[in-house]
Amino acid sequence: MNRSEVPVAETGLPLPPEVVEHILLRVPGRQLRRLRAVCRSWRSLLSDSSFLKMHAAFRPALILALAENDNRIDVVDFSGGHIIKQIRVPATPEEEAVLSTNPGSSFLFQANNRIRMVDPDSGAVFTLPSDDLGRLTLSHPVRFVKTDYVLGRAASTRHHKVLRILTGKAADRVDPLSSPFKQLCHVLTLGDDDDNREWQCWRERPSPPMFVKSNVDFHGVTIQGSVFFLAGNDFTYCDTSYPCNRMMYQTRTDSIASFDLEKEQWRPATLRGPPEMKTSVGACRRVLAELNNTLVVMVYCYFDNSCLEFWFAEDLEKDIWVKKHAVRQELLEPCPYMSLDMDIRQVMELDDGRIVFSYYVTWAVKVPLWLTRVYDPGTKVYADLPQIGDRGIVGMYVKTPSLYT
Repeated sequence: MNRSEVPVAETGLPLPPEVVEHILLRVPGRQLRRLRAVCRSWRSLLSDSSFLKMHAAFRPALILALAENDNRIDVVDFSGGHIIKQIRVPATPEEEAVLSTNPGSSFLFQANNRIRMVDPDSGAVFTLPSDDLGRLTLSHPVRFVKTDYVLGRAASTRHHKVLRILTGKAADRVDPLSSPFKQLCHVLTLGDDDDNREWQCWRERPSPPMFVKSNVDFHGVTIQGSVFFLAGNDFTYCDTSYPCNRMMYQTRTDSIASFDLEKEQWRPATLRGPPEMKTSVGACRRVLAELNNTLVVMVYCYFDNSCLEFWFAEDLEKDIWVKKHAVRQELLEPCPYMSLDMDIRQVMELDDGRIVFSYYVTWAVKVPLWLTRVYDPGTKVYADLPQIGDRGIVGMYVKTPSLYT
């Protein structure tokens, strides 16, 4: 019998049980459940309570909370609310560590009036270089009123890049029918490449193909080297007395713009989001999110106490969206009359399929609070995590261990 004709089961060597356990500890929970059908020994291992405890410890869900005086970040364990690590925020750039291109999670945050980036695994903190907005005002007669920053990685080089969008109002608009708003786009590359220092400064890039949403803490979503933004149909600073602004409001609210971090350019064609909710009360509102490395649009109606629908992008090129969850709106509102599209700051999916929402509540309480709520789509119940208080939430993530740890 030729070697090619020998069944795989006769040629392969079984792995030692401790090696199998070592590998399975690093598999996400939802994928782990499917592996129970492989064989009887795997089913026994994956049902063992001690293994499940070890698996949870290997892939902990963590919250990064910025201390009240902006001098440190507390890494908080989801399960018990314990601080497992503290990261000091350097007072000067000279104290900062060199950034690496490790595959772990990184986040942007603001401390002491500067935008910074933190790598929670290494503990490195880096301050983004400041820019002379006065110089930009000379070249673009615009009064800037809002600045948004989005962090991502280039698809091939894996370098961190920051996309900055400046939203401003024209200072000397002559034509009343022209748009009073303007958005400028800049890109910054972060890294330790001494040969490309000129790339580690803000570089102007073309403006978005449409006016993208730019509200307080309304960041875009980064997936596989692309940044996605919703259409900016409800402008915080918009005066609807102008005919051009009324035309802006008629722009498709389901349009999505995307920016390629590798090529540093906007894709000319915008994407079409999921359909509107069937409601007779007011217009729908949308929130972009990334769940399990998939672009998600959450749709709800502010004036209709209905559901928050989760639409997952199945094929962006063909504009195919699949609705996977519909959560009763009152289950996601820690305070009455919340505006979910304004108050939701972070959304994350845990290994077991539960969805975590982080809110920043300002007007409904005397003191601004960060609230964290975990919703289980299977049981349709929720649980609130211990309050973070007035500490700002920098980010949330599930730590993925290396296969060699």
